[in-house]
Amino acid sequence: MRDLVSFFDIGSYEGALQEFGLEEIVFVKRFSKGEVKKYRAKLEKSDLKEKVKFCNIVERGKIKSEKADYIAIEVKEIKDLNAACDKRIRFIIFNPKAQADLQAIKKLASANREIVFSFSDLLSANAFERMLILKKIRFVAKLAKKAKANVRVYSFAKSFAELRNPKSLQSILACLGD
Repeated sequence: MRDLVSFFDIGSYEGALQEFGLEEIVFVKRFSKGEVKKYRAKLEKSDLKEKVKFCNIVERGKIKSEKADYIAIEVKEIKDLNAACDKRIRFIIFNPKAQADLQAIKKLASANREIVFSFSDLLSANAFERMLILKKIRFVAKLAKKAKANVRVYSFAKSFAELRNPKSLQSILACLGD
């Protein structure tokens, strides 16, 4: 099991690996040039260098890994879904306000690609926005099921307190009918 997070704290990572039974933590961020190298240098002193990976969030048309292990793209509109078909992209971070259609999601169906939703968006939303986000997750999950694409919910935690058990995050999809 893995979790995608948006904070870097080696001590918290060690706690999360033990508490939640995680095999891998992926630090997701828009990295600038040389930033991944600095973070890797901090990891060299710990036992976590095999278990912590880096994922660079890229813009449409500007796909550069910046020496990260994975590449992600944030989908804000249909054009981003078309750009997400690049083979180097591993995670498609779905913005709840983005539109989706079956044809675009069929293009993304691949064994090594994941359509990803952020649990952090749910935590920070008010009741009405939360309902809209859950509705969008359900809609995209149903389209993805038809297209045989992988859909996941990750914590995208901004601190250790926001981390969640990956199994409970996946149960959100099950509750929504996926």
